[in-house]
Amino acid sequence: MTIDKRVAAFFSSLALASSLGFAKMAKAEEINPNGWPIPSIAGATLLETKTRRDIIEGVNIPVIQRVYRTAQGTYFNTLSITTKNGQEKIWAYYVDIDGKPPMEYGLVDIEGDGKFTHKYGTNERMTNPAYVSTEQISKK
Repeated sequence: MTIDKRVAAFFSSLALASSLGFAKMAKAEEINPNGWPIPSIAGATLLETKTRRDIIEGVNIPVIQRVYRTAQGTYFNTLSITTKNGQEKIWAYYVDIDGKPPMEYGLVDIEGDGKFTHKYGTNERMTNPAYVSTEQISKK
């Protein structure tokens, strides 16, 4: 296994450990009604892609998890669903700036409008958006 694959597996596991608490509500560390800046996928290297059904506690839906690394060494994960119209929708980011555990913060699109308004710290559980576990998603 290459170093990139080991690093990707580590950050994937770290994100999973944090995400298992999505179903539990938590107070957001910070809320920005205009949305927080999100990492740029365009300039990042994709390290790993997994489809998982264990991301959201109590809901058996496929969640696509991707691990990326930027040229500056920042790692981030995206969590997405496939909507009924067949398009992939990212609803959460985990960001690790220094390349060491834990992840520094997570961002969530609570309303499904593309604005990542809720920012969570390392020890906070991220809120599971209602639209992720409703009929708005594809059952594929």
